[in-house]
Amino acid sequence: MASFCGVWSVSGEPVAGVASPERRRALRARVAGGAGGVVEVEQGPLWLAVPAGRLRRGDSDVLAWDGFLPSAVGTPDPDAPWEGHYSLAHADFSARRLTLMRDLGGGEDLFYIRTPEAVVFANSVRPLLEWCGDDRRIETEALAQLLFNGPAPLGGVTFFRGIRELEPGESVVVERGSWRRTAPRLPFLEPDRPGQATPAEFRKLLKDATGRAIAGDREVAVALSGGIDSATVAALAVEHLGAAGVCAYTFEFDEPAFPSETKLAQVTAKRLGIRHQVVRITRRKQLAAAPRYCWAVQEGRMRGNPARMLLAEAAAAAGAKKLLTGDGVEQLLGSLEFRPYLHELARNIGRTPFAGWALSTTLPLVKRVMPARASWPPHPDIRGAVATTLRRRGVLKDLARFYSPRLVRFARAIEESKAIGSAVGDSSETLLSALTRVCHHYNLMPRMLWKRVAMGRAAGVSYVAPAMLRDCIGEAPRFAAETWSVAEEYSRHLQREAVAADVAPEVLGRHKLREQAVGPSSWIPDLVAMVEAGTDGLAGLAPYLTDEELRAARRHHPYPLAQAALMSRVFLEGPPRDAAPAWSDLGRVSEAAAA
Repeated sequence: MASFCGVWSVSGEPVAGVASPERRRALRARVAGGAGGVVEVEQGPLWLAVPAGRLRRGDSDVLAWDGFLPSAVGTPDPDAPWEGHYSLAHADFSARRLTLMRDLGGGEDLFYIRTPEAVVFANSVRPLLEWCGDDRRIETEALAQLLFNGPAPLGGVTFFRGIRELEPGESVVVERGSWRRTAPRLPFLEPDRPGQATPAEFRKLLKDATGRAIAGDREVAVALSGGIDSATVAALAVEHLGAAGVCAYTFEFDEPAFPSETKLAQVTAKRLGIRHQVVRITRRKQLAAAPRYCWAVQEGRMRGNPARMLLAEAAAAAGAKKLLTGDGVEQLLGSLEFRPYLHELARNIGRTPFAGWALSTTLPLVKRVMPARASWPPHPDIRGAVATTLRRRGVLKDLARFYSPRLVRFARAIEESKAIGSAVGDSSETLLSALTRVCHHYNLMPRMLWKRVAMGRAAGVSYVAPAMLRDCIGEAPRFAAETWSVAEEYSRHLQREAVAADVAPEVLGRHKLREQAVGPSSWIPDLVAMVEAGTDGLAGLAPYLTDEELRAARRHHPYPLAQAALMSRVFLEGPPRDAAPAWSDLGRVSEAAAA
């Protein structure tokens, strides 16, 4: 369900002319009310449905929002955005202006449909799919992106045709018939502030942000992975609330051969004196959670992500209202894990031709172009983003050479995408900056944080990332300028010195367990098989893939294909759903199959 949705008449004429009462009732049914119920506003060019607690009405304006705000709301200003994780819609009737905004940290999403007559908006795709009626279809560009690059299309493209999303930090203004988008500024990508940052400054900045995240709560939960980021947030939360006010939650997969972070999480909890609960993720629980994860976050990426939903559910069941996370500390430090790789790529790309190279998950171009000191290749999810950026800049002659010949049509769709082109930027931007910004959108915290927030909302708990609050992000360039020059994994020296007294040495010195983020690979075939059994043999994708393309995708990209099939089944096939489905709601497969 959405927290708010609305319709704005572009011409400025009364909204009844572009949204009939029947259509408005259908939209209203997809908005969840709080204790005060849902309020409907119909005034001039605006119709709006929003919970009473998320509405502010003035003499000549109306404001609706959702998300976490540590302080009272004021009049939104794209040049001076609020602090918090939020999305909002503001109607100024005197100026005949509608403003849609999303926070820079990306914690809350905002979707819209744009037509010549109206802008329909909501912080969930479900009301917008209701607006589409029987014309609910997959966006083929997004399907192409999903098959090759992971579930993170650029330029606001979503999986659903005609539905777009605001990028983190982006705003859209519709005024007197005109349309204006303000691109997000990502200060942590371009360090430009002089001055030397100190560990004490880093600690104060993140401590203050943690205090704003806690706000007036007397108790909080912390998602404690066993790594330095979450340990830092846990330690700073204890400074604000005392050990009795903090409880940590760690998930662990029930797979003996899979890396576990529980021991380090237990060390951190014991050192801080906080309560600690381990959420055991069994194969059956993980598989069973996949459809409701898809429903909550509106993407089908089922691999390890449902585990975070199970953690949020466990915290909510224990009475937690807010769950703090260490997401975003990497951005604050400027230590994007693939930044050294991108730097070497941008510097050396012109020295070696690309003809005949294969862009595999290990990115062998590293061995051909990079010196030995370059960092490991970036995550496979961003390999398509790297290739697309190089193609748009004219470095690669033909993007299709990197993909299966039987799926060239989708490679061409990526090449020709206007949305991708706008995300890559123009030639005045440095190649390094373009590569970094595009990779940020693909694989980093704004998108990941939105998923955690959505999972938390579905579970009944509020995810908040102190490091992704506006004031922290605004200070990132100062820290990034220091840490990018350090030839050390994740450039953690500032953070380690800042929390050395609180965090155990074994946590400070560990390397990140990359596998922990995705879950046991041995479970993936089970997920794919259940999707195929529960979606009538991928029948929902038949309008978008030829038989030959379907065979090629099943051979080369079975997991992304299963994600697409699950999304299609949950959101597009049959009448719109009113609640998160179980496997037994999707087709022939039953819950027993997950045993």
